[in-house]
Amino acid sequence: MRTNGNPRQHGKPRAVEARDLQPDAREGQAGPGGVADRPVVPPTPGNSGRGKGPEFKTSVTQSARAGRLAMSLVPPPKVQKLQTALHAKAKGSPGYRFYRLYDKVYRRDILEFAYLRCRSNDGAPGVDSQTFEDIEAYGRDRWLDELTTELRGRTYRPRPVRRVLIPKPDGKRRPLGIATIRDRVVQMAAVLVLEPIF
Repeated sequence: MRTNGNPRQHGKPRAVEARDLQPDAREGQAGPGGVADRPVVPPTPGNSGRGKGPEFKTSVTQSARAGRLAMSLVPPPKVQKLQTALHAKAKGSPGYRFYRLYDKVYRRDILEFAYLRCRSNDGAPGVDSQTFEDIEAYGRDRWLDELTTELRGRTYRPRPVRRVLIPKPDGKRRPLGIATIRDRVVQMAAVLVLEPIF
């Protein structure tokens, strides 16, 4: 014979028949099925105990870089069309092998969007000490044309990575490699082409 223990008790009631070794899904819970006996979201604001919900430290819409950052994350229509086509082919035919992707990496629209993504991340210069301001002064279109020519002619070679030691909370230092902006743009272009496939 089964008894319903304390309705506020969680888990298996104390007095249960020996033949019933498997617990019932709602055994020991009060109220109708599908209704929680307490609120799912904690009544206290923020993450001050009990449940965990998203607690953002800063507001993206109020950030100083929000306008530039939000605009740079949306790919242009041609890039989006390429990514959609690559994704559809990869998911539609899982056994398909992509043989010609390198020519997509040095497409002008891909490199421009890769540059804008790297620009939105900002970051320190690499071993060549070239900053985004230097590139803008030199001419972004001219710089991208030279990079495209190197990639198309297969003469592009990545440059060494600048090693910087950054402090850790425990007092030690952690090594960090900073690539040149040129290498970061090429890496981002490769990500834009490969990410939809995988």
